[in-house]
Amino acid sequence: MTPAATIIVLATLIVQSTQGMHASPQADRPPLLAGPDVTPEAALDSEAVFRVVPRRRPAQFGPYRWLRLLREVELDPRQRSEVQRIVKAFGRAMRAFRDAHGERLKTLTRRDRQAREGGDRHFSDAERHEMGDLRAERPKPAESLKRIWALLDHEQRQTMRQLLTEARKDAPRTSG
Repeated sequence: MTPAATIIVLATLIVQSTQGMHASPQADRPPLLAGPDVTPEAALDSEAVFRVVPRRRPAQFGPYRWLRLLREVELDPRQRSEVQRIVKAFGRAMRAFRDAHGERLKTLTRRDRQAREGGDRHFSDAERHEMGDLRAERPKPAESLKRIWALLDHEQRQTMRQLLTEARKDAPRTSG
């Protein structure tokens, strides 16, 4: 249907519905697109149409928990040394970040929590922005874990997937 035809049909329906409201035979009909009347009592007494069921998100593991599971996978000496190198590099990067920004990030986090809990302190947008920037600068464990994952062969990856699945069943729903 062309846009012009659509407009004509809609205009005809509107004209007919407005004429129908004034004519006596159609006075009993509700206006076009009218829904049922809703009273506050009916809204409270009716059964909910949409049910919100909270879904449990899968457990997320931090790098240390992930590495503990990786110990159960049989790695050859080359893989083991490469994993240790990646882990040490990540540890050095985290220590350097903590040395450079740890105290400031801890202070900002504490002030943000106090402001959200209704404390006397006001957490400014500049401080919130600074905290976001610092968190964005923090070394990402996912990058190191991806590098480790790339070292594994197909069988080792399957074993690791199985270990992660089993661990998720027992894990609390935290960031780990």
